[in-house]
Amino acid sequence: MLEEKTTLLHTLVHLGSGPSPALTAYIQAAEHIWLVDACPEAQASLNSLTASQPNVHVSSALVDVEERAATFYRYSLPWASGPHPLSDELLQRYPGIKTLNTHEQTTTAIHHLMAEMAVAKQQHNVLIMELGAQNVPLMHALEQQGWLSAFTYVVVIPAPRTPLRLEELPSGVQAVAIPPSSVAHLLPEPSEATVLQRHPLLLETQRLQAALTNAEQRQQETTQQIEALTKANNDANQQAEQHAQALTAEQEKTARLTKERDQLAQQRDEAKQTAAQQAEQHAQALKAEQEKTAQLIEERNQLTQQRDEEWHKGERLTKERDELKHQLEEAHKQREEALHQNHQNFQAKNTAETRVAQLEKELEVAVQKAKEHEQALMAERDKLSTLSEEYDQLHIQLADSLTSVETTKKQLIQEQQHRQEIIDQELLKAEAQLDLIKDILIKDKAF
Repeated sequence: MLEEKTTLLHTLVHLGSGPSPALTAYIQAAEHIWLVDACPEAQASLNSLTASQPNVHVSSALVDVEERAATFYRYSLPWASGPHPLSDELLQRYPGIKTLNTHEQTTTAIHHLMAEMAVAKQQHNVLIMELGAQNVPLMHALEQQGWLSAFTYVVVIPAPRTPLRLEELPSGVQAVAIPPSSVAHLLPEPSEATVLQRHPLLLETQRLQAALTNAEQRQQETTQQIEALTKANNDANQQAEQHAQALTAEQEKTARLTKERDQLAQQRDEAKQTAAQQAEQHAQALKAEQEKTAQLIEERNQLTQQRDEEWHKGERLTKERDELKHQLEEAHKQREEALHQNHQNFQAKNTAETRVAQLEKELEVAVQKAKEHEQALMAERDKLSTLSEEYDQLHIQLADSLTSVETTKKQLIQEQQHRQEIIDQELLKAEAQLDLIKDILIKDKAF
């Protein structure tokens, strides 16, 4: 078993480690080791070597700058394997190289792989890159995603006879002439590896860049807030102007409705005054008709009494006539005089009956006039009811803006009820009088 010792590195990541990396040196140098290789044969060998090492992790990821569907090309030289076929230049340089096999595989984006490994950015970490032509593009991808600064040192192992071009490196790293002791023993011998260290101003640059980004974001948010507040202020001003216009229109409407209310109130007062005058006139006319009716009733009673007296007188004369029949032979002259007197009485009776008929016709005229007065009172009541309905409709329209109209309506309803009660009382009196006249007429006809 490999012996564990006190380490100086927190995490060591080897991309393209192959089947036999310097595992003993790695375990002695770092607390956490990640070995990454897409070749199935290399993965089988790595799994066998690290089976008893809990701090060593093996990943079968095919690393690329982004996630995509790709083809893994496996060549007879392990360093040439990868998601890109060899160029014609390399094939000419290595004529004996052969393609062993290919298989389809989805690549893993480099920044996703770092997040999966949970590389601690504030620790002393080392990245070893042995991916041939992918080394430089992957470093640029790490810098863009903010992961390059997580590594204190980056060890780049290029393809054989393919030196690393320093001008192509990201600005966040710079080459080290003499590798530090913590990294030197990790390099293969002989090695063309280039050791890169994190630029001393990279962290400060990233911090300033992050601060600048936050400031720009805050400025953008502030600008958006100012624009939103400006828009809200404009909307509020527009709404205030609309409210002012609506208030002016409402005030004009209120003034117009108030004027209409005053006009209707004046019309109501005039109608009340006219109704009162007409009611008084009707009352006077009714009183005159009542007096005339009473006079006619009295005359009718007198004529009825005279008729009764004439009737009794006729009965008495008839009795006397019967008595005179028995005395006909003895008092023919007296019989002639009695018959003459009876004829005169009969004429007087006819005259009385003619007078009674005239009185009945006059009574019918009086009843007709009473009915006409009653109809006039009903029409006046309908007119007052119509005015009340119009006033109620106006009151509903003014309810939201004029509270005082409610009091006026209640007063008008009370006055109308009082006036209706007076009219109803007068109608009841008139109906009672008419019923009395009808009863008298019916009794006279029956008689």
